[in-house]
Amino acid sequence: MAGRPVRLGVWQHVSADIAYAVWQYWLATEDASFLLEAGAEILLETARFWASRAQAEADGSYHIRDVIGPDEYHEHIDDNAFTNVMARWNIARGLDTAGLLQARWPQRWAELAHALALAPEELEAWREVAAKLVDGFDPRSRLFEQFAGYFDLEEIDLGAYTGRTQPMDVVLGRERIQGSRVLKQADVVALLAMLPDDFERDVQEANFAYYERRCGHGSSLSRGLHALVAARLADTRMAYRYFRETAATDLADTTGSSAGGVRIAALGGLWQAAVLGFAGVRPGRDQIAIDPQLPSEWRAMRLRLHWRGRIIALHLTPDTAAIRLDCGEPVSLRLCGHSLDLVPGRGEQRPIGPRGSTGTNVSVTT
Repeated sequence: MAGRPVRLGVWQHVSADIAYAVWQYWLATEDASFLLEAGAEILLETARFWASRAQAEADGSYHIRDVIGPDEYHEHIDDNAFTNVMARWNIARGLDTAGLLQARWPQRWAELAHALALAPEELEAWREVAAKLVDGFDPRSRLFEQFAGYFDLEEIDLGAYTGRTQPMDVVLGRERIQGSRVLKQADVVALLAMLPDDFERDVQEANFAYYERRCGHGSSLSRGLHALVAARLADTRMAYRYFRETAATDLADTTGSSAGGVRIAALGGLWQAAVLGFAGVRPGRDQIAIDPQLPSEWRAMRLRLHWRGRIIALHLTPDTAAIRLDCGEPVSLRLCGHSLDLVPGRGEQRPIGPRGSTGTNVSVTT
């Protein structure tokens, strides 16, 4: 209707998701050509977008209002935890990119800074936004509020709907689902999956325990992320259940719609759960860390990792992790908490710690 203000309410978090993919690719490959030709500009321009999207308000903080997070059951929300934390992360990586170019490729930095009209004053403004952007974290409960006002919504026991065949938004109706804490997919669990090094262990345990019970898994992406996070938290029983449920989406056609095509993103979620979850592969800035937690139902898992021009072979069992550098320059990494220096053709083996197969035993309410 003419004269009414336009509400955004869009999936702007995708901008940060793309920046995340660019950064992860850079960490894994150190592909300088890609970074200089395209990656750096993507990281800088998405950081700039978020610095402009967040607005300073009377409370002295920056806020991002009227968005949709990955949980599409709740629209037109303010200060979505996933969106705000990823925006802050994106701004920080933009600043990292600027520093990296200045230090290693000053000519390319000069070209980009000129082409993008990127002045030092703007970079300083980014730092202020990142420092003052609200994220909904409560240090007492250790919980992130999924968005402003989420904890005030109706609590619904999903256990009462066990065995349903319809998504929860169909069961409850659009109006009630939006007024409830039931989630299509848990935004905060996605944060734990994407940024595991940014949160203390107790924060990860508290948020996973809270949001896992409130997730209706209305998206085929949801269960794979839950499998990944549960595996990292050493709850291999829950992780394996979610892994099998993700695979069954198309293999058993649990939704009755696989004839229209397989869910390729869910297949990607299976890969992430297997490699980043059960195999425990975690790329970092300086090295790669591997902390496996295989389910007891698996006898072994073999995989080969391509890491910064090297090929690393892994052979995992529920009790041991064997590793070998098949190709490339010597590399330092961490395996099961131990620092290793690998040279081509030489293998190492380490025991895997006890599995937490009964869960994290964390109970939180809000």
